Amino acid sequence: MSVDNERQENWLRALELAFQHWGGVPREVLMDNARALVLHHDPASGSGKDERGVRYVKESGLAGREFPSWQAMEAHLEGWNRQVADQRRHGTTGESPLLRFERAEAAALLTPNRPSFLAEWEGQLIVATNWLLPLSS
Repeated sequence: MSVDNERQENWLRALELAFQHWGGVPREVLMDNARALVLHHDPASGSGKDERGVRYVKESGLAGREFPSWQAMEAHLEGWNRQVADQRRHGTTGESPLLRFERAEAAALLTPNRPSFLAEWEGQLIVATNWLLPLSS
């Protein structure tokens, strides 16, 4: 999924689609200080790997190409991801990212039995004088 902005709804939708694609949810998702998602930034958490990944996509998957539509770009990136990015020899691990995922990470994904976190709820709530909202699980 490609988007032209960093709104929270787009981040959440992209995460949801990624979890569906991979067949589960990791125990932890690290965000790189995206303003749309981060309420508190901890500089000690580390950074840098995401920026290199974005640069790789821009330089290898997109540079020098023109697309007649957003959908055409997404289709190109989907194929490029499968045929190039997932198959290459990764510079840090020395392995194909897809093989490494299948060998070392796919089994660790959680498959929670709960609805999408994008689910919406409509209803009426009475806000207490302390501004707390009573929500049930």
